[in-house]
Amino acid sequence: VAFARVYDLRRIPPPAWLIEDSPCSWRFGDKVALVGYGPHRPVAGEQLGPNEQAVEVVFQTRETGGSPAAYRLDGALVPRSDGDAPIPLTTTFTLNPDRGLLAKAIRTVQLPAGRTLGDYWLQAAVIDPATGQSLPAIHLATSAPSDRAGRAEC
Repeated sequence: VAFARVYDLRRIPPPAWLIEDSPCSWRFGDKVALVGYGPHRPVAGEQLGPNEQAVEVVFQTRETGGSPAAYRLDGALVPRSDGDAPIPLTTTFTLNPDRGLLAKAIRTVQLPAGRTLGDYWLQAAVIDPATGQSLPAIHLATSAPSDRAGRAEC
């Protein structure tokens, strides 16, 4: 009797209900979905300065096979309250369907003193490497289109 199976979570997508039923889920074109974001735990050798936070944004692709594609995340951490300015969050991430269906974009940002990542929400656009244009963002819970993904409650 098999008691357990071991899965490589980088190669299998999260369950559809986890993404599609979430009020915070977005798809960019038919190529990329925003799975989630949060603090990135530094690995050995990584050191963060005072008030620095490494942010990890996780994406999913539906495609399998093909060449790796380097997308650009063009976003900002938007403050949940008045008084602070948005913090730019721009970086690249590579979707490589041959190596897995999930991809991470990790970027270190400087937060104001006394602030944490929870004081902000992510607003993002994904730039298609083939065209240089922003992929249309679709809010999965409502099917509403937008030029940028993000909701203050997420």
